[in-house]
Amino acid sequence: MNVPTYAEIREALRIPEIYQLDIPVMTRIEARAKGLSRYFTGNMCKHGHIAERDTRNGGCIECIRNNYELRRGGNETE
Repeated sequence: MNVPTYAEIREALRIPEIYQLDIPVMTRIEARAKGLSRYFTGNMCKHGHIAERDTRNGGCIECIRNNYELRRGGNETE
């Protein structure tokens, strides 16, 4: 059985460069105070997305988009 080394595990868990953005990290409270509709925490949501969040409900934009696509896909008529 091939067991990964600690260094290999650490490398696998490193955040990919595509997620290293120049977006200011802030809390939902700070974003609401500034009148923003979205904010970025830099943390993963419970589904593993590293994306902006909605200030209205704190939801991950990727999760919101995926849920919309699921609902939209189920209502198509041909």
